[in-house]
Amino acid sequence: MQIIPQPIPTLVLVVPFLVTFVALWQILFKPLFEYLEDRDRVSREALAEAKHLRHDADARLADIEARIAAGRKEAADHRATARAAAQKQEAAAVRAARAAADARVAEAVGQIGQQRQAAAATLRGQANDLARDLARQVLGREL
Repeated sequence: MQIIPQPIPTLVLVVPFLVTFVALWQILFKPLFEYLEDRDRVSREALAEAKHLRHDADARLADIEARIAAGRKEAADHRATARAAAQKQEAAAVRAARAAADARVAEAVGQIGQQRQAAAATLRGQANDLARDLARQVLGREL
Protein backbone atom coordinates (compact mmCIF):
# COMPACT_ATOMS: atom_id res chain seq x y z
CA MET A 1 0.00 0.00 0.00
CA GLN A 2 1.31 3.28 -1.07
CA ILE A 3 0.68 6.50 0.96
CA ILE A 4 2.08 9.01 -1.48
CA PRO A 5 -0.13 9.33 -4.55
CA GLN A 6 1.24 9.17 -8.01
CA PRO A 7 1.71 12.65 -9.47
CA ILE A 8 0.42 12.13 -13.01
CA PRO A 9 -2.99 10.63 -12.16
CA THR A 10 -3.36 13.19 -9.36
CA LEU A 11 -2.66 16.04 -11.81
CA VAL A 12 -5.14 14.54 -14.25
CA LEU A 13 -7.79 14.61 -11.52
CA VAL A 14 -6.83 18.03 -10.09
CA VAL A 15 -6.73 19.91 -13.43
CA PRO A 16 -10.47 19.54 -14.20
CA PHE A 17 -11.24 20.55 -10.62
CA LEU A 18 -9.07 23.68 -10.93
CA VAL A 19 -10.52 24.54 -14.33
CA THR A 20 -14.03 24.13 -12.96
CA PHE A 21 -13.12 26.17 -9.89
CA VAL A 22 -11.64 29.02 -11.95
CA ALA A 23 -14.61 28.96 -14.34
CA LEU A 24 -17.08 29.02 -11.47
CA TRP A 25 -15.09 31.78 -9.79
CA GLN A 26 -15.14 33.94 -12.89
CA ILE A 27 -18.72 33.17 -13.92
CA LEU A 28 -20.56 32.82 -10.62
CA PHE A 29 -18.69 33.65 -7.45
CA LYS A 30 -16.84 36.83 -8.46
CA PRO A 31 -20.04 38.61 -9.76
CA LEU A 32 -21.99 37.30 -6.79
CA PHE A 33 -19.44 38.63 -4.28
CA GLU A 34 -19.27 41.97 -6.15
CA TYR A 35 -23.06 42.18 -6.07
CA LEU A 36 -23.13 41.41 -2.33
CA GLU A 37 -20.39 43.97 -1.64
CA ASP A 38 -22.24 46.61 -3.69
CA ARG A 39 -25.45 45.77 -1.87
CA ASP A 40 -23.71 46.06 1.48
CA ARG A 41 -22.16 49.41 0.44
CA VAL A 42 -25.54 50.70 -0.77
CA SER A 43 -27.15 49.57 2.49
CA ARG A 44 -24.50 51.36 4.56
CA GLU A 45 -24.90 54.52 2.47
CA ALA A 46 -28.69 54.31 2.75
CA LEU A 47 -28.43 53.89 6.54
CA ALA A 48 -26.05 56.85 6.75
CA GLU A 49 -28.38 58.94 4.61
CA ALA A 50 -31.39 57.85 6.69
CA LYS A 51 -29.51 58.80 9.85
CA HIS A 52 -28.67 62.19 8.34
CA LEU A 53 -32.28 62.69 7.21
CA ARG A 54 -33.55 61.69 10.65
CA HIS A 55 -31.19 64.21 12.23
CA ASP A 56 -32.43 66.91 9.83
CA ALA A 57 -36.06 65.93 10.48
CA ASP A 58 -35.50 66.06 14.24
CA ALA A 59 -33.89 69.49 13.92
CA ARG A 60 -36.78 70.74 11.77
CA LEU A 61 -39.31 69.21 14.15
CA ALA A 62 -37.65 70.95 17.10
CA ASP A 63 -37.71 74.22 15.15
CA ILE A 64 -41.38 73.77 14.26
CA GLU A 65 -42.25 72.89 17.86
CA ALA A 66 -40.40 75.98 19.07
CA ARG A 67 -42.27 78.14 16.56
CA ILE A 68 -45.58 76.56 17.59
CA ALA A 69 -44.79 77.22 21.25
CA ALA A 70 -43.89 80.82 20.43
CA GLY A 71 -47.11 81.18 18.42
CA ARG A 72 -49.16 79.76 21.27
CA LYS A 73 -47.51 82.13 23.72
CA GLU A 74 -48.13 85.05 21.39
CA ALA A 75 -51.77 84.00 20.93
CA ALA A 76 -52.18 83.69 24.69
CA ASP A 77 -50.70 87.17 25.12
CA HIS A 78 -53.07 88.56 22.47
CA ARG A 79 -56.01 86.82 24.15
CA ALA A 80 -55.01 88.24 27.54
CA THR A 81 -54.65 91.74 26.07
CA ALA A 82 -57.97 91.48 24.24
CA ARG A 83 -59.65 90.07 27.37
CA ALA A 84 -58.31 92.96 29.47
CA ALA A 85 -59.50 95.51 26.89
CA ALA A 86 -62.91 93.82 26.71
CA GLN A 87 -63.19 93.82 30.50
CA LYS A 88 -62.35 97.53 30.56
CA GLN A 89 -65.00 98.20 27.92
CA GLU A 90 -67.47 96.05 29.82
CA ALA A 91 -66.74 97.92 33.06
CA ALA A 92 -67.17 101.26 31.28
CA ALA A 93 -70.44 100.10 29.71
CA VAL A 94 -71.69 98.82 33.08
CA ARG A 95 -70.75 102.13 34.76
CA ALA A 96 -72.52 104.09 32.02
CA ALA A 97 -75.59 101.84 32.25
CA ARG A 98 -75.63 102.14 36.04
CA ALA A 99 -75.30 105.93 35.84
CA ALA A 100 -78.13 106.07 33.31
CA ALA A 101 -80.24 103.74 35.43
CA ASP A 102 -79.49 105.77 38.57
CA ALA A 103 -80.46 108.95 36.71
CA ARG A 104 -83.71 107.35 35.54
CA VAL A 105 -84.43 106.05 39.03
CA ALA A 106 -83.74 109.48 40.55
CA GLU A 107 -85.98 111.11 37.92
CA ALA A 108 -88.69 108.50 38.53
CA VAL A 109 -88.40 109.00 42.31
CA GLY A 110 -88.69 112.76 41.81
CA GLN A 111 -91.74 112.34 39.59
CA ILE A 112 -93.28 109.89 42.02
CA GLY A 113 -92.64 112.33 44.88
CA GLN A 114 -94.27 115.15 42.91
CA GLN A 115 -97.20 112.91 41.97
CA ARG A 116 -97.49 111.77 45.60
CA GLN A 117 -97.58 115.37 46.81
CA ALA A 118 -100.14 116.23 44.14
CA ALA A 119 -102.19 113.15 45.01
CA ALA A 120 -101.93 113.95 48.74
CA ALA A 121 -103.07 117.52 48.12
CA THR A 122 -105.91 116.27 45.94
CA LEU A 123 -106.89 113.69 48.57
CA ARG A 124 -106.79 116.35 51.32
CA GLY A 125 -109.02 118.57 49.26
CA GLN A 126 -111.39 115.70 48.46
CA ALA A 127 -111.35 114.58 52.13
CA ASN A 128 -112.26 118.12 53.23
CA ASP A 129 -115.01 118.26 50.61
CA LEU A 130 -116.28 114.83 51.62
CA ALA A 131 -116.17 115.76 55.32
CA ARG A 132 -118.18 118.94 54.64
CA ASP A 133 -120.70 117.00 52.57
CA LEU A 134 -121.09 114.38 55.29
CA ALA A 135 -121.36 117.00 58.02
CA ARG A 136 -123.95 118.90 55.98
CA GLN A 137 -125.92 115.74 55.41
CA VAL A 138 -125.69 114.63 59.05
CA LEU A 139 -126.28 118.03 60.59
CA GLY A 140 -128.55 119.19 57.88
CA ARG A 141 -126.80 122.49 57.59
CA GLU A 142 -123.68 124.05 56.08
CA LEU A 143 -120.55 124.36 58.13
